Amino acid sequence: MLFVGVDDAGEVVGLDGDLKLSQRKNEDGLRLRFDDLVKQYLGNRFLPGITIHSLADGGKVFWAVEVRASNEPVFVKNNGDDEFWIRGTSSSRKLSLSQAVDYIKTHFGTPSQGANQDSKGD
Repeated sequence: MLFVGVDDAGEVVGLDGDLKLSQRKNEDGLRLRFDDLVKQYLGNRFLPGITIHSLADGGKVFWAVEVRASNEPVFVKNNGDDEFWIRGTSSSRKLSLSQAVDYIKTHFGTPSQGANQDSKGD
């Protein structure tokens, strides 16, 4: 679960700062921006695995973003390069190519040809 509008201490701060990142400056606009970022960095086919739950606490709206586990490796597209990251208990870590290959073999089996290729915008 990823929380948006909650600080590192667990206090709900709301979405006001995040809303400024969207063109419409409202929650619907922020959802559209979020979808665009997922498409840009991960690919369209991973959108169905993400659900945004809009919640409120003390009059402040925040999101609980549910990300379901993928049955295939997911690469982050960054400046034309594919990167492979893993999540630890409280941090994310980019793996080297050899580390990524080992991780993928262990968690997904032999990598398939063209994994996470999104050339047609799927």
